[in-house]
Amino acid sequence: MDARIAKVVAFAQANLDRRVHVSDLAAVAGLSEPRLRHLFKKETSLSPANYLRDQRIRTARALLETTPLSVKQITYAVGFNDASHFIRTFKRISGLTPGDFRRRTPEAESEPKKPATG
Repeated sequence: MDARIAKVVAFAQANLDRRVHVSDLAAVAGLSEPRLRHLFKKETSLSPANYLRDQRIRTARALLETTPLSVKQITYAVGFNDASHFIRTFKRISGLTPGDFRRRTPEAESEPKKPATG
């Protein structure tokens, strides 16, 4: 991988919890925004914005599986400012809402089911 793009990827990973613009990434790489977009897509097959989004959702999945954090807490931890936007994005990418995803984790599946009351 191009060293400049590797540097951008590392910066993006370290800053998933905050708002990162393509101009920030271009500055890290020492490239113009159009050149960064071109090289980044060539190296990763994703635009910088889509890469950040996918990394945020991947991190959110891990947090849903391994922590008791609420969806709202995870929303902010992965750099979204609005829970409803996070939930829509998560569902579009994962096919499930964050709550449904958490309920489908192995830990949730191994918990005893409560009998239905009627």
